[in-house]
Amino acid sequence: MKPCAFIGQSLTDHLEGCFKVVDTFFEKNPTYANVVARRLRTASGGQINLNEDRIKTIIKLAVLFHDVGKAYGYFQRNFDERCQCKREIGFQHHEILSAVACYKYGRYNGNSLSNEEKLLLTLSVLNHHHAFKDAISKIVTSIPIIGTLLDDLAKIAESQIYENENLKSILKKYNIPVESVKISRQDINNFQNWLSDYIKRISVNQYQWPKLYVLIMNPLLIADNIDASSKREKLQISKSRKLFLEEIREMIK
Repeated sequence: MKPCAFIGQSLTDHLEGCFKVVDTFFEKNPTYANVVARRLRTASGGQINLNEDRIKTIIKLAVLFHDVGKAYGYFQRNFDERCQCKREIGFQHHEILSAVACYKYGRYNGNSLSNEEKLLLTLSVLNHHHAFKDAISKIVTSIPIIGTLLDDLAKIAESQIYENENLKSILKKYNIPVESVKISRQDINNFQNWLSDYIKRISVNQYQWPKLYVLIMNPLLIADNIDASSKREKLQISKSRKLFLEEIREMIK
């Protein structure tokens, strides 16, 4: 069953569940990808010209990568093979590790992603636990991967990913090399430098399109929350969260 996404749920089960929700989302909202493509094209002054299928590909990559940071031994050591855990669990910083994995995949796999696609993908994964941040500059300054945080991330990465057939099978299903999700301290540094430099260059040109990463993140948020709430028995849900879940379920009815 391991690696685990939460108590009683494997990472593979969570990702497969998220993909089912996203597929339903596209069925119920058939114009969504087209609208995203059009808004990106307009906001970038025609610089970004992605078609509907490409938008769907980026969204599905976000779904696939969003929790791979949880697969590291640092987190998985808290679970038994059935994903049971007697202690309080947490996956602090897993979204940063997941975003670094997105970056590494986009950088080293045959130029499979343009810089624009890579930015939309990494920002959506990086922020899927932080809702909608109000300024692109704050996204960078809010995650200075230096000092103690860099050491913490490197420590997690050095614990090595919990690599077994369960993880390999779902990565292989979507043609993702397992090496893409194995990150190092240098990968973390490379990601931080690339993200900071690239956003600065965009800012100089006064483009606003990076803020539209939220349109890539939106289906991910819906899928992540719906699958988690339906399959994790020990997940405590507040009244406000219940209202939120009711609202997003309307998107796939």
